[in-house]
Formats: sequence, structure tokens, C-alpha cells
Amino acid sequence: MWRQYSGSGFKSALRKRELELILERVPEIPRPRVELEQYTIDSRLAATILWIAEFSYSDIYDRLVLDLGCGTARLLIGALILGARYGVGVDIDRTSLDLARDFLADSNLYTKADLICADIEHLPIRVSNATTVQNPPFGVHRKGYDVLFLRMAIEVSNVVYSVHKKSSIDYVLKELEEMDLSTKIVLVDKVMLPPRMPFHIKRMHEVEIAVVRVEKEGEYGGYSYTR
Repeated sequence: MWRQYSGSGFKSALRKRELELILERVPEIPRPRVELEQYTIDSRLAATILWIAEFSYSDIYDRLVLDLGCGTARLLIGALILGARYGVGVDIDRTSLDLARDFLADSNLYTKADLICADIEHLPIRVSNATTVQNPPFGVHRKGYDVLFLRMAIEVSNVVYSVHKKSSIDYVLKELEEMDLSTKIVLVDKVMLPPRMPFHIKRMHEVEIAVVRVEKEGEYGGYSYTR
């Protein structure tokens, strides 16, 4: 379906726009639930985050990449395309995971990833030195879930890229400051959310987001999980 990462020469072979178009083909979450704050990440935003992670920080290629609250796994799939050694996606919605699994199979990426149906509060992963890329709940309907996802990602990763509402980023940064971690906002952007929930009345809703990169010390290691 696309040119594979060969370790050399790939960075000029695949363009960011091509990655975006591939991720656009990954299905959206079919029946998003309000209580879970399920929104499929925009393909342009997903490609941009991954591009920054790999080509500004070398955090994707040959790394174990996690996607917590992965939905249909656009971020995880993009990381595999950019040469991640292995990927693990976690979500509580089995239907979304089934769609992600089908796309991985059709793309010949199935042997490079695991998809786990689990609650983030009972994360069945033990891992060292992974990169997490995630688009967690914003904590609007489930107060504190944005920070919970961030804390869980930090627990199992040494590098985290996490999407948050710009209006709450000061609170998020304050929480991170208390953990004494290296933190940087790597992207501020606007995304347009289509009307996917019953209470949505606008054709599109604009949301300002900020992507934070968090890093802690560690050495690359393997991973294990329990089902």
C-alpha cells in the first residue's frame, strides 16, 4: 500500500501529506460514546504529531510505540508506517479495536502490533523506554481523565506525546511540573470536530489544542502485558 521504512533514504521517500492521506483511510470510531469522550483524531493532526515525534526528536523509528485510548488506532498505525519496531494500542471500545485490527491486517502490519481491550485504570502493560502517542479524553465529561491518561502514559513510557485542550494546558503543565519531568509544548493547533454526538448542533466545532512532549530518563527495553 505504501513504501516501507528502510532505515535509510525513507525520510525523503514518504511525505507528510502521503502519511496524512493514508491515515485518513483508517475508519472513524463508529459509535462514539459521550461518557468516554470518543473523538477520532483528525488525520492531519495525527500525521503532524508523528512527523514532529520522528523527524524532530527521533522518537518513533525502531521504538516500541504505545497508543492509549487508541480508538481505531490512527496514531499507532502512523507510527508503524514511520518505522516503529512494534506497536501496542489500548482501548476500552472493542468495536473500534476490531476496525483497527482489520486495517492492520489489510495493510500487512498485523504482525507488528497488539491491540488490547482494557480500561486505562487497569492498564495491563509493563514496559520500559517506550514512546506513547495519545489523544486522550479532554476531561470535559470525565473530570481528570486527561491527566489520568497522561500519568498512565508516563508510567509506562519514557517519552509521551499527548493532545490536550489549549484551555486546560496550564493545568496539565502544572501537574507535570510537580512530577519534575522534562516538558515542552511542541504543537498548538486548531482542529474541526464534526457533529458526532446527539447534542452537537454545529456543522463543525473548532477546538484549540496543544500537544505536550514529556520525557523522563530510561533505557530502551522490552515489554510484556497480561490479558
